[in-house]
Amino acid sequence: MKGIEILRERLTDEKTGYENYGGYELITEKEIFALNEIDSINEKLKNIIGENVFETANDKIPEFGFDAGKVKSLVYSKYESQVDTGELIKNYIRYVQERGITILTGCEVKEVNIKNSKPEVVVSHNVFHEDLIFQCGKVVICANAFSSKIFSDIKVKPGRGQVLITKPIDGLRLKGVFHYDEGFYYFRNYKNRIIFGGGRNLDFENEESYQFRYNFKIIDDLENKLINMILPAEEFEIDMIWTGIMGFTENKLPEIKDIDGKIISAISCNGMGVALSGYLAKKVIKKYF
Repeated sequence: MKGIEILRERLTDEKTGYENYGGYELITEKEIFALNEIDSINEKLKNIIGENVFETANDKIPEFGFDAGKVKSLVYSKYESQVDTGELIKNYIRYVQERGITILTGCEVKEVNIKNSKPEVVVSHNVFHEDLIFQCGKVVICANAFSSKIFSDIKVKPGRGQVLITKPIDGLRLKGVFHYDEGFYYFRNYKNRIIFGGGRNLDFENEESYQFRYNFKIIDDLENKLINMILPAEEFEIDMIWTGIMGFTENKLPEIKDIDGKIISAISCNGMGVALSGYLAKKVIKKYF
């Protein structure tokens, strides 16, 4: 919660496209047993939140148009929200530039090292095909899964996500953030479209990749689930597909690591970067700057 509040404070809800429709866990037959744990989990979270976090919302199954034969229950939390990531990045760039920060894009970092007691960042020049070297006082590596390509002792693995978005759907009924199957599938509304991603658990080996490539085994599965479970009564078309690469650690926790006094890594939001990155960055600043 602290991370998303940092975003809201810096940029305002209008500039992030923030919407609080809540979040839902889709419960299928194999997860029904987990409903018995809601009271226990709520009791544990009361010490942090001060009230119940989760409740069943089975009346929403027909309201959202899910296949009731496959979706047996919904678990709702009002503490999940969504942002418009395009608006967020656009306005974050403006925010930092107004504060004198220069952003250089299209620069492939080949290595980071210490020379003459100063960190050096070695960057490949895409036009002249030669290396450029930047010197600085301190370096913070925030390249998430790609950080391990810069420093091999940063233990973070890539996890590629296949994502699709529908064309606008007239009368789309569902609003909110949705997930199921241990979080391996996730979808949300974007205005009157659905963004749907996940399915890494169908092909872990190939999805542990740094390559932005499609996996049509997974994309076909996503489309099949849209047709048969999420939008069984709706006509829709897929507008676009893309991939994104997340960073995961064994313990599934964010990690701040002092590599060499002047080189620090801040990585591994484990698929929750929007919610955690602001909080993680503040911890880095407080500890090292």
